[in-house]
Amino acid sequence: MVEKLYQSSRISLVGLLLALFVTSIVLYSRVELDLWIVVTYTILLIRLYYVYTYTKDKIQSHTYRWYIKFLILSLMAAWLISFLGFYFILQVDRYFQLFIVAILLGISSATYVPLRHDIRIAIAYTSIIFIPLIFSLLFLDTGLKNYALSFLLAIYYLGLIGALIKHYQNEKQYKNANFEKNQLKNIFEEAPLGIFSYNNELKIVDANKQISNIFQNDKISSYENFDLRTLKDKNMIKVLEKTLLGGAQTYKGHYYSLKDKDYWVHVNCFPYRDKDGNVIGAVGILEDKTKEHKARKKLEFLSTHDVLTPLLNRRGFIEYIEKLVQNPQHEAYYSLLFYLDLNQFKGINDSLGHAVGDEILLAIAGRLLGLLGNESTICRLGGDEFVVVVSYVAHEKSYAELEADNYAKKILSVFDDYFVVNNIHLYVKSSIGIVLIEPEYTNTKEIIRRADMSMYQAKHTYKDVVFYNEEIDQKQKDLFALQHDLAFAIQKNEFELFYQPIYSLEDDRIHAAEMLLRWKHPDHGELSPDTFIPLATKAGLLSNITWWILEKICEDIDQWKKEGKWNLNYVSINVSAQQLVENNFTKKFIDILEKYKLDTHSIVVEITEQSLIDNFEYAQNIIDSLRINGIRCSIDDFGTGYSSLSYLKKLSFDTLKIDKEFIQEETEDKVLLSSIFDIAKYYHYNIIVEGVENESQKVLLKSFNHKIFYQGYLISKPLKKEIFVQKFLT
Repeated sequence: MVEKLYQSSRISLVGLLLALFVTSIVLYSRVELDLWIVVTYTILLIRLYYVYTYTKDKIQSHTYRWYIKFLILSLMAAWLISFLGFYFILQVDRYFQLFIVAILLGISSATYVPLRHDIRIAIAYTSIIFIPLIFSLLFLDTGLKNYALSFLLAIYYLGLIGALIKHYQNEKQYKNANFEKNQLKNIFEEAPLGIFSYNNELKIVDANKQISNIFQNDKISSYENFDLRTLKDKNMIKVLEKTLLGGAQTYKGHYYSLKDKDYWVHVNCFPYRDKDGNVIGAVGILEDKTKEHKARKKLEFLSTHDVLTPLLNRRGFIEYIEKLVQNPQHEAYYSLLFYLDLNQFKGINDSLGHAVGDEILLAIAGRLLGLLGNESTICRLGGDEFVVVVSYVAHEKSYAELEADNYAKKILSVFDDYFVVNNIHLYVKSSIGIVLIEPEYTNTKEIIRRADMSMYQAKHTYKDVVFYNEEIDQKQKDLFALQHDLAFAIQKNEFELFYQPIYSLEDDRIHAAEMLLRWKHPDHGELSPDTFIPLATKAGLLSNITWWILEKICEDIDQWKKEGKWNLNYVSINVSAQQLVENNFTKKFIDILEKYKLDTHSIVVEITEQSLIDNFEYAQNIIDSLRINGIRCSIDDFGTGYSSLSYLKKLSFDTLKIDKEFIQEETEDKVLLSSIFDIAKYYHYNIIVEGVENESQKVLLKSFNHKIFYQGYLISKPLKKEIFVQKFLT
C-alpha cells in the first residue's frame, strides 16, 4: 500500500504544483499570498522529494516510517490548500470565488487517484479541503446562488466520499478474491497430494507437480492431455473409468508407477458436471501413503514378532492359534503344539551374561527354522520358552500321536550338538510339553494353558517329553483351588489343633506332646499337614499359619496351667527352617510367650532335617539365638535327609527325633540305629523315636537305650484337644 501511495503521487504532485502556480499568478495582485506560497510550495516540494527518494529505501522495517511521512505531509498540504476555500475566497469578488471553487474541485479530482489506495488519508484529505469551502460559501452572503453552490459542493463531496468507500470495498473484495485464488493455486500446486482433473476421454485437463512424482514418466513434460489409459496399473484405470460412469470412487492399495515403483496409495475420484447435469470429467485426489503403509506394516511385524529372533512372539503366536482353529481344515484334522523350555538356561545368563544367552537363543531359533521351518510355525514366547506348531497332521488321534513322537525327536535333536559362543562350548537341553489340538476344539486360551501345564510337568518330572495329561491337570486345578481356600482357612476358623503324647521309655509315663495341625475343609473333610503345608509354603501363607498355631498352643498351655492339668515338660511345634529367616523371628516368638506369661521351656521348636539342609547357613544363627533365649530346638525326621553329621556338632539342638523308617520291620537296621543312638549320646542329645506302633518295636528300642522317648500309635494317635486332656492330663 505505501509503495502504491508514493508511486501514484508523482504525476499528481507535479499537477498540483502547476495548479497552485496558476492560482498564485491569478490571485497574487488581489490577496496577500507570499507566506502561503512559500509554506505550501515547501511542503509540496518536500513531498515530491520523498516520492523520488522512496524507491531507494526498500528496507521492510522502514515501511511504517515512510507511511507516517506521507500521512503528515499529505494532511499538511490539504490544510494549506484549504486556505483558498475558507480564507482567500472571502477576500475576492464573485468571479475569482468561482475560480477558487474550480481550482479546488480540480485539485480534489487530481488527488483522488493517488490517495484512494488509503481510504483514511483520502477521506481526511478531501474533508479538509471541502468542508471549510462549503461552510465559507454559506457565509459569503445569503443569496440563493451561494446556497445552491454549497449544496452542490456538499453533494459532490459526499459522492466523492462514497466513491472512495466503494473503491475501497471493491479493492478489498478483489484482494480477498485474489488472495483466495492464490491460496487455492498454492494449495493445488504445493499440496502433498496429487490432484488432477480429466475429461471423459480419460485425458488430463490439469494436474499439480505431485502427479508427476507419483506417475513417474520423465518423457512427459506436461501432463495436460496426458492419456491416463497409458498407465501400467490397471487398478487405477478401473477406478478412473468407474468415476465417470458410477459416481465417486475410492481405491486403497498398491499402485505400480510407469517405472515399476511400488506405491501404496489412497485415491478419491469425484465426477463434475455441466449446467445440464451431464458428467464432463472428474477430479482425482491421489495420496501417497507408501511411508505410512510401510511404517504400519513394520509396527505390525514388531508387535507380532520377537525382537531378538525372527520368530513370532507371544501375541503373534496367539493370533496364529486363533487363525488355526478358525480354518476349515481344523474341523477334521489334529494339530500338534510343542512347548519348549530350556533347562538350566538361567545359570548361563547369570554366569556368562545375557549377551551369551541371547546368542544361544538365536542359535536355537536358527536350528529350529533350519530343521522345521518349512513344515511348522515356530514362536518364541519370551525368555527361554519356544513353541512349535505343526498344523493339520492327521485325521486320527493315534496317527497324530505318532507324528507328535516323530516331531519331538526332531526337536530334541536340535540340542544334541553343543553351542559355541565366544569360543565357549555349551550344552543346552530342553523339556517339551506336547498338546494334541483336537479337531473342532476352539478354546485357544485353554490350548495355551494345557501346553504350559504339559511343559511344567516335563520340567518337574525331569522328563524330556510329556504329553498333556488331563488327570494330572485336574489334580493341579484341585490343588490350586485348595490353595485358594487355604488363604481363608484361619479367617473361617477351619484349623484345629491335635496333640499326640510323647512317652518316656524308662517309666512309660507321658513326658511331652507334639502339636499336629488339621484342616477341616468344608468339601474335602479333614486334611493332614502333608497335604496343605506345601501349598501354604508356595503361597506364602506358612508364616501366618505358624504364628496362629503358636497363639493357640499358648492359650491351651495357659488354660491347662490355670486348671492344674499341666503335667507335661513341653509341647513341640513344627516350624520350617525357611520361616526362621524372616525378620525378628526370635523376638516375635518370645513376645507371644511373654504375652501368656509362659516360660521358654514350655514349647520346643521342631525343625525338619530336609528344610534345615536347604537353609542351613541362614538358619544357624536363628537357632543359636533361640537357644540363648531359652527356647529348645529339635531336629525332626532325623535320618531322612542324609545330612552331614557335622550339623549335629554345629547346631544348638536339644533333641533328635528319629524317623519311623528306622524301626519298621522291613527296613530295620540295628547297626545303623545303634550308631545314631551313640552319636546322639556323644553330643548329649535327647532322643525321641517316632512311629512306634507295636510292642516289638518298643522292646527293640529298650535293647538299645531305655532312657529315650517315643511316640506313635502304640500309645495314641493324634487327638483333639478335649480328648487329649481327658485321656492324658487328668
